[in-house]
Amino acid sequence: MLAAPAASVGAGSGFLYGRGFPSPDVVVAIIGCRGHGTKLAKSFMRQDGVGIGAVCDPDEAVRDELAGLVLSRTGRPVTRPADLRTVLDDGSIDAVVIATPHHWHAVAAVWALAAGKHVYLEKPVTHSIGEGDPILTAAAKYRKVLQIGAQLRSQPNLIEAIDFIRQGGIGVIDLARTYSWKRRNPIGPAGRYAIPVSVDENLWFGPRNIEELSRPELHYDWHWDWRYGNGGLGNNGVHRIDVALWGLGLGTRPDWTLSYGGRMGPSDAGETPNTRRRFTSGESRRSSTSCEGCRRVRRRTSSKATESSSAAGQENWSTGAAGRWSSAQTAIFSESSWCLEPRAPSTFTWPTS
Repeated sequence: MLAAPAASVGAGSGFLYGRGFPSPDVVVAIIGCRGHGTKLAKSFMRQDGVGIGAVCDPDEAVRDELAGLVLSRTGRPVTRPADLRTVLDDGSIDAVVIATPHHWHAVAAVWALAAGKHVYLEKPVTHSIGEGDPILTAAAKYRKVLQIGAQLRSQPNLIEAIDFIRQGGIGVIDLARTYSWKRRNPIGPAGRYAIPVSVDENLWFGPRNIEELSRPELHYDWHWDWRYGNGGLGNNGVHRIDVALWGLGLGTRPDWTLSYGGRMGPSDAGETPNTRRRFTSGESRRSSTSCEGCRRVRRRTSSKATESSSAAGQENWSTGAAGRWSSAQTAIFSESSWCLEPRAPSTFTWPTS
């Protein structure tokens, strides 16, 4: 188990802007340099008044690649520690992006808030439900900004569509569906594999016990290992669930949740379901979500419902619908557009590609 970072927030600066470079208004560190970490770094590099001061990852090859990208685009070098505690002890860092595997989310967020950093925490917020309250407590205690990576809430078309729905554009909402079909190939057979030599395994496993790698790829495929990820539901599914709950106005914890599914198709090293259904009830309204999937799956619920799906055998395609079972209109929206469909969800035609 790794120890918490030093209590001193104002420790010596490792940020390099002061060495001949003008200082930005906000200095950000990227913790977790693959995938969303790199995407967010590119976004910050396009913003005025924001500078990237550090890139942190247990994999030396990964963090060096992102550090090189920052240097090539901005002309400014950054520090590149392997250990996130080094970032948190750096008094020049104002905010951190946490884009680590999910098993690190809660620990990294609480440590960062306690160290006086503002936090952008990628979805899902936590690896398990019980980790949520400590993060909220830390944000309130240390009075720092905590923002969650629910990026779809910033999409102009979705803001417009949800505003239209919430203002009664199609009447009282009885059903909301979201679905996301993703092409997911098997990740390879379970076995004993070597961890890349560029990786500090103590830092990668962090709050988990160090164990043998049981899948061919250390990176990304941790999503399908219960010890580190949450499967497709915690990967793409949370975005779609969030939009559905947003449209329905469901903002509290559910009274109950039921989820079931399995890992269908060819056998591989993955553990999490690739076909799943989820049902939730709260505030006298219900939601259902289903995610992952090696084949196209469908699910239906009635009365204030949400639905989401993801299927590995299909091309990437995602959309959503909200309406009434008895309504003449359904609002259908994707990440880039929205429209009204003159059919009730009960007669909704599911797309074939």
